[in-house]
Amino acid sequence: MDGGKNARYDIFICYRRDGGAETAKHLRDVLVERGYRVFFDTDSLRSGDFNRALLDVIEGCTDFIIILSPGSLDRCENDGDWVRKELSWALSKDKNVIPIMSGGFEFPKTLPPDINGVRWKNGIVVNVEYFDAMIDKLVTFLLSRRTIRKRSLLPLVTTAVLAFAVGASLLWLLGGKAPQEGDGGSVVEEQVGSAGPQDDEQSGAPPEAEETIDLQPEATSTAAEEAISDDEYILPESSTRYYTREELEQLSDWELWMARNEIYARHGRKFNSQEAQDYFYGKSWYVGLYEPNEYDRAGVPQVYNDYERYNRALIEQIEAERDSPLRRLAMACQASP
Repeated sequence: MDGGKNARYDIFICYRRDGGAETAKHLRDVLVERGYRVFFDTDSLRSGDFNRALLDVIEGCTDFIIILSPGSLDRCENDGDWVRKELSWALSKDKNVIPIMSGGFEFPKTLPPDINGVRWKNGIVVNVEYFDAMIDKLVTFLLSRRTIRKRSLLPLVTTAVLAFAVGASLLWLLGGKAPQEGDGGSVVEEQVGSAGPQDDEQSGAPPEAEETIDLQPEATSTAAEEAISDDEYILPESSTRYYTREELEQLSDWELWMARNEIYARHGRKFNSQEAQDYFYGKSWYVGLYEPNEYDRAGVPQVYNDYERYNRALIEQIEAERDSPLRRLAMACQASP
């Protein structure tokens, strides 16, 4: 049931746009905030070459959440209905299917055989008044392991060692015994990295080192459940926290341009710029789903959370202040929205 080593997402959210979009988006934001990698489906692109890529995303996920709003399964009698296709594929691949049922939803008396199994799955009823409790219950149903980002302890350790060294020196100056070899005294040398331009193949590192920790300890784990290294991103937390101007101003023009496109790439956007496209194809988490001219038309930017909107706007503001030639070139060739 695990997504497999090529998984980019933990959870796939399927919904009917009329009646389920708002619940699906809110659910996606909350799960991302809690540390899950969530694919928020956009049903206006369920056609053409997108079909195969969408099913591949489902196959790579461990959990499949379907928002069941009133009448959401009525159209599933149609073989070409995309909610049916997605649900059928998830069931056939033995994904952990979790129905989220809105008020007023009832299962039809009959369902096509390929999706009839959904009626026997353990589900949760949406309760707006106790939404947090509903999410807590949902988390117990998930098989995916969540991760959070934790600041490195290195700065704290360095500070402690420096404080010890200073204290020992003061004791010696006041008549105490100077630290001798073997007493535990040490010389700490701190290196400060340059904030200058970096090679195109490398992402800019955020000011502080970070590590990813597992919140659900188990005896074993699959590659699909392991956190993607922060080295894979220019802004590892662009969807989970607000970056400061001071942090972003340390990035070069190229890094700012790529960091902005990184927000789009996380949602499956492809790029007209060959440099940008090659860069993201080199990232293990990237799944190119939407052609540039389809991305906005499909309404994908509407699913950005507040962190992503803020970080993108701040990046664009800094680029405009710098009059970045990369930004102007991207706008000229329509490489970026």
